[in-house]
Amino acid sequence: MAVNFGQRRNNLSGDLSLFFIFTKIKSNKITDNNKGEAMKRIIIPTNYIHIRTTPFWTRETAPKSIWERHLDKGTQQGVYPRLSVMQGTIIYYAYTDQYSPKPTETLVIKEGEFGVFPPETWHRIEAQTEDTVFNIDFYVDPKILAEG
Repeated sequence: MAVNFGQRRNNLSGDLSLFFIFTKIKSNKITDNNKGEAMKRIIIPTNYIHIRTTPFWTRETAPKSIWERHLDKGTQQGVYPRLSVMQGTIIYYAYTDQYSPKPTETLVIKEGEFGVFPPETWHRIEAQTEDTVFNIDFYVDPKILAEG
């Protein structure tokens, strides 16, 4: 599998840009079950503000609802979630809506990697290992905060 996530590089102006490069998932577990294509690159704009971080979660300590298909409750329009895996592996599945039977996109996030998901997208995650530890950070456009 060729997946490269969460590389940080400085752009020419000196600002820190976040690059997330997603390539097609080659794992038979994903493609043979027709569980959607790999996600395309998503970049959090550098002017977005970090507004919230979850605790470090495991399979046992994460809210049960996170493992089910959902929209992120309590987040505002235009908020980008960034899921970081400290240990183990998480698979993110995106869906067209709450009823569609198959995911439209998938993303495998391994230990030491992170993935950014589009705002306001139906999704669920799945821990692939018993020892998985992860957390989620949320980023929002400062204009949306000013309006709130």
